[in-house]
Amino acid sequence: MNLKGISRRRFLKYCIGSASILGLDLSVVTKLQEALAADGVGLPSVVWLNGANCTGCTVSLANRISTEGPVDVTDLLVNNINLNFHPNLMGAAGDLAVSVLNQATSGDFILAVDGGIPTAFNGHACMLWTENGREITAMEAVERLAPQAAAVLSIGTCASFGGIPAAGSNPMGVTTVGALTGVATINIPGCPAHPDWIVGTVAQLLAGVVPDLDEDARPMGIFGGESHIIHKNCPRKEAQETDSFGVEGECLQEVGCRGAQTSADCFSRKWNNGTNWCIGANTLCIGCTENGFPDSFSPFFKKGFDYGPPREEEDPQPAQDQVLIVSAHYVAATGSLTVEATSSGQPEVILTVEGFSNLQWIAGENVYRNTFFGISQSPTTVTVTSSGGGMGTYTLPEPEPEPEPEPEPQPEADTIKVIKVTYKSNRGGALKVAATSSAQPDVTLTVDGIGQLKWNSKRKFYGDTFKGIPVKPASITISSSGGATLTVVVP
Repeated sequence: MNLKGISRRRFLKYCIGSASILGLDLSVVTKLQEALAADGVGLPSVVWLNGANCTGCTVSLANRISTEGPVDVTDLLVNNINLNFHPNLMGAAGDLAVSVLNQATSGDFILAVDGGIPTAFNGHACMLWTENGREITAMEAVERLAPQAAAVLSIGTCASFGGIPAAGSNPMGVTTVGALTGVATINIPGCPAHPDWIVGTVAQLLAGVVPDLDEDARPMGIFGGESHIIHKNCPRKEAQETDSFGVEGECLQEVGCRGAQTSADCFSRKWNNGTNWCIGANTLCIGCTENGFPDSFSPFFKKGFDYGPPREEEDPQPAQDQVLIVSAHYVAATGSLTVEATSSGQPEVILTVEGFSNLQWIAGENVYRNTFFGISQSPTTVTVTSSGGGMGTYTLPEPEPEPEPEPEPQPEADTIKVIKVTYKSNRGGALKVAATSSAQPDVTLTVDGIGQLKWNSKRKFYGDTFKGIPVKPASITISSSGGATLTVVVP
């Protein structure tokens, strides 16, 4: 991605010119100068993913403003190092953004991950994009991309050590890229990380140099050794210790400052382009660059006064797991109910459908599932309880009404044809009738009010002469047992 046709040239110039500020040694500067001479050709792209985070590290990076190029984060990351994918900074979205990501990761690339990686609920607590109609979770994305990357940067404490998203009971099962994938990462912690820490590390990687790391995989030049302990470099370390806040120039250790347990170069680099840092703003160091933040450094503040006698501590209750019912489906034809669910405590917990029995753990799919039979009608709701204390409820859709049975088709009526009708008045009156039916000889033909016609099998018609009819009828109606009727005029 190159909006001004500059590629990485100005970024390399910036890194060379700012070598001492960024902490780059001479070997890195030499390699950057060689890359500058080649106009940055062949250097890897940068792909940035957001996991469970507050986007604070991106905001911190975006706060970098300089009077020399690159002047701001857009100039730095978009025009100079070809940041191919960043969901907050790139203009593309949807399928176009996914296409850019796939193209960028088809060659050499540096993967930067900002935020922890949720693993509970099969990773579905954090979705990054949609691809081919399927939601891609942060867990799936890093499992796919981290092994392919030339280097993996964990930006900020959340990505490096879990941070705030992994604090407390950690219901989302947040972990780090390294712990999830087994891929070695370079951790750049901080809440948020300083923009120079990110830029300096990227510059080293672009020059093909992996910085020396401490035991927490942090760059030694920024976080390592006694020389980077905040308290040992604090201008207030020899000052009187305060027992209150808002006192200018006094040491804050007694009210909770964690500078003695924290390593970083904040004291010399400062923040907001060298304007100030936490201690300079008369507040505490809370240890945000350290593994274990925030739980191991809480509470952040120590009170210097007392409200009265301490209350008796209650035994902490174990945190309940989180139960998610993925689906519940009733089939009327088989009288069966299929329920599928997950738990943040899986697979150690037991899930039970209230009123039925336990769900079975399906290890290959990371879900619990079971089908229950002998159910005469669909339940309105399904409740799943966990041995870990959690519970979830699912409302089933209303069943579709049974279709009305179609009426049985009625047989079509036969057709009657009259061959002959005559009337003679002599000898008391006689009516002679002859007719046929399309359903003969399986039907009977009757002259209404007079009598039934006889079937003549030889001549293939129905006929008879009815005597004793003194008056000639004006018309007669012939009815068939096959449903037909026919009325004719008597000549």
